[in-house]
Amino acid sequence: KMMRNMQHAATMVGTYYWMAPEILRQDGMGYTFAADIWSLGMVMVELTTLKNPYHENGMAWATTKQMILSAMPPQIGDKCPMRIKQLIRSCLRRDPSERPNTRQVLYALQE
Repeated sequence: KMMRNMQHAATMVGTYYWMAPEILRQDGMGYTFAADIWSLGMVMVELTTLKNPYHENGMAWATTKQMILSAMPPQIGDKCPMRIKQLIRSCLRRDPSERPNTRQVLYALQE
């Protein structure tokens, strides 16, 4: 959890499939709430496929981490509506500053 008065967090706790690249890099730069938006995007991927993101790796941590860091996007379910696919892609943008905020996500889901 991040404190409200902090600009960036630096801890790494959680399940790697849903971790944002900026957390996995552990480059000392820390991360912001945008990492949570990435994780939300990964949860939405899981909901559209009914499988873990990058499930084709057989849960291999090193391979999955490399795929996330190398900008290889996870597969989104074929039957997912286009507007939801666009939302997922925006949540999974490599640059955290380009990801939507929570209000934008809520608005997109209400359209």
